[in-house]
Amino acid sequence: ADVRRSDDRKVCALQQQVSRLQRERDLLRSEHHRGEETLRRCREDEEKRREVSSHFQSTLNDIQAQIEQYSGRNNKLSQENRNLADKLESLMHQYEQREEVRRRRWRRRRRRGGGEVVRGGG
Repeated sequence: ADVRRSDDRKVCALQQQVSRLQRERDLLRSEHHRGEETLRRCREDEEKRREVSSHFQSTLNDIQAQIEQYSGRNNKLSQENRNLADKLESLMHQYEQREEVRRRRWRRRRRRGGGEVVRGGG
């Protein structure tokens, strides 16, 4: 009977040990599964970051290209404005000279006593 009790105790101790080992195994599997899940999420997040970064860089490149295009266009328009301003200044100067010539002619005619007004361009 003592041998049987001793064997029963050994069996009970072994069963407890097996049960404890199964719990540890289940815990390790659970931790392993959580680790794999975390790693999977990290990879997905990294892929999303790459996609967002790529899209952002593409948008920046598009904006930079537009800025360069508009800058070139702006420079061209500025040059055209300067050219037109120069032409306008030249025309204004010519007009002022013509008006001065007309005034002189008119004064000369008045001094001569020829009271008629000179018309036309010359």
